Amino acid sequence: MDAIVSRSEAKASGSRHYFPGTPCKRAHVAARFTSTGQCTACMTERTKNQTASGFYKENYKKTRAARSEQSRQSYLLNREERIKKAAEWASENQDRRRAISMSYKARRRSQEAGGISTADLSAWLKKQKKTCHWCGRSCRERFHVDHVMPLSKGGKHERENLVIACPTCNLTKNATDPYVFAARIGRLLP
Repeated sequence: MDAIVSRSEAKASGSRHYFPGTPCKRAHVAARFTSTGQCTACMTERTKNQTASGFYKENYKKTRAARSEQSRQSYLLNREERIKKAAEWASENQDRRRAISMSYKARRRSQEAGGISTADLSAWLKKQKKTCHWCGRSCRERFHVDHVMPLSKGGKHERENLVIACPTCNLTKNATDPYVFAARIGRLLP
């Protein structure tokens, strides 16, 4: 622990903790937070008690819908800025971006390796009506082959897991669980 004794000295030096050398109200002789003056041992006990009592779980359930809506609104408001920042990051970190892309492609290839062959996939495509599995719209000109259960969620690259999807549905679904996505677009009752 630092030799800093007073909270004001700790704040001035930029330290997150200080050690007053005197016990707190609960008799802990421990460091304290410079931001609040609270004893770190008391905060640890409080967190353990709240976790054990299910406080965090209950609070999470209560505020889940509000947080989800707030997150969605923030996402929509800041979309252009996030896209711009992502493009800047990609141009500034080309090597890291390339490594991420190569890693993703390697994982995807390894998952697809045991699945349907290219020839079988081509034959399967010829037999399919070019109607979106999700929204039912015709997508004869532009369509995607969608994995119903996403590869990232353990889905296989096999005929039983493939469907024709319009680009909008496939890109919106992304790696979402198929039941969650179907409920979201009104195909399943909640």
